Amino acid sequence: MTQTLTNVPSPIAAINKDSSGTNAATKTGVAMLEPIYVSSRETPEIPLFPGVTVKIKLRHTQTADLFTSVEVDVAPKTMGPAPHLHQTLDEIMLVLAGEASVLVGDAVTVIETGGWHLRPHGIVHTFWNAADKPLRFIDIYPNQNFEDFFPELSALIGGLMSKGVSPASAEFLESMQALDAQWGMTAFYDQRQPIVEQYGLS
Repeated sequence: MTQTLTNVPSPIAAINKDSSGTNAATKTGVAMLEPIYVSSRETPEIPLFPGVTVKIKLRHTQTADLFTSVEVDVAPKTMGPAPHLHQTLDEIMLVLAGEASVLVGDAVTVIETGGWHLRPHGIVHTFWNAADKPLRFIDIYPNQNFEDFFPELSALIGGLMSKGVSPASAEFLESMQALDAQWGMTAFYDQRQPIVEQYGLS
């Protein structure tokens, strides 16, 4: 519920004006956004991999293409996607509950509850939940409509599985690689299973 306060001076005018008195939010190239409230009931779960689901929180159409945001849930002892890189997409993670193990290059960092992590584009990375408790985190994607990738991935995996296509098959791999290419990604699928085995994940 949104409440309106009355007789309270608004700081917005002071914040949005620079020293010349110009409203900074109306300068050329700067978008004026509308306030948005997103309730938990508005964001249904999108299944990705076993034990991994996504909820879209903010879409690029709501932020003038400035950023998008999703909430990710990962079950205990569960692997995320195969190590991969993005040609142009940067990712900002905020862990809400549990601990995220994040691989960037050759280094694994454990992000505790309340911790932030930046994954720049062009670097191989992935994540997993090595703990015995559920993991929940927010991912923010600047300057790209990456939230649209997740329904496409879910539909692709669900469609292949419904046809009985094995995740280990060439058809499955080629389909995944085709989707990756559309989104400027390169995934290293052969590197996923060694992480699963090393950390006892599913």
